Amino acid sequence: QVQNLWIYMEAVFSSGDIAKQLPQEAKRFSSIDKGFMKVTAKAFEEPLVIPCCCENELMSELLPYLMEQLEMCQKSLTGYLETKKNCFPRFYFCSDGVLLEILSQGSDPHMVVQHLQNVFDSLCGMIFDKQKKNTMAIMISNDNEEVPFSVPMDAKGNVEDYLNSLVDSMR
Repeated sequence: QVQNLWIYMEAVFSSGDIAKQLPQEAKRFSSIDKGFMKVTAKAFEEPLVIPCCCENELMSELLPYLMEQLEMCQKSLTGYLETKKNCFPRFYFCSDGVLLEILSQGSDPHMVVQHLQNVFDSLCGMIFDKQKKNTMAIMISNDNEEVPFSVPMDAKGNVEDYLNSLVDSMR
């Protein structure tokens, strides 16, 4: 369980965007990561399972602590995702994994474009202005119909903010 939760959290906190949004949890995870690396190094040193797991104080003391800390990180992360969903209700249509990917790439709107179909029913792409890198100029539908914005839209700031602006511009 510790390993599975660590793998999930490692992917989340290795992204700079989410770590910036949750600095205390990123710091907590950094500490968890060091402990987990100690456990895996110790497990690598002892090739026999029983001595590794049953006769090793590090395993019996550190693993329950790591699990507790990882659960605290997960609880904070769940709360964070809920606040983002409240800011942009269309995020409720996304799985937590997809939402984490969107949020971790939020500072790069070109990367967020690949997830538009998870958020919008018939929007599959975006064409950005050639001179202004993060300015959206044209929406592309699932049928490859191109719909230009009446006023090109800057995709900067928090991802939920510029996606809310996108919804407003669609109306």
